[in-house]
Amino acid sequence: MKQLPLLLALAIAALSVSTHSHAQQAPAAYGTCIACHGADGAGNPALNAPALAGQDAAYLARQITHFKAGVRGSDPRDTIGRQMQ
Repeated sequence: MKQLPLLLALAIAALSVSTHSHAQQAPAAYGTCIACHGADGAGNPALNAPALAGQDAAYLARQITHFKAGVRGSDPRDTIGRQMQ
């Protein structure tokens, strides 16, 4: 767990110099998502961030709503969900 802040810092630094076209076109609101899931949405196993690319839009919208409402991430057993809080 001590490596998680370092990994996050490295991911953010790598994204800041990325020339990926999606990252350049994405609204600023996606910056939080990109930091863990990547500019192409492929995910990052080192951060336990699953791929978002190819997921159904309705599923993604529902999950974001659940995170914001505390439905996801509030149970102590949902450790990955807690990362999204």
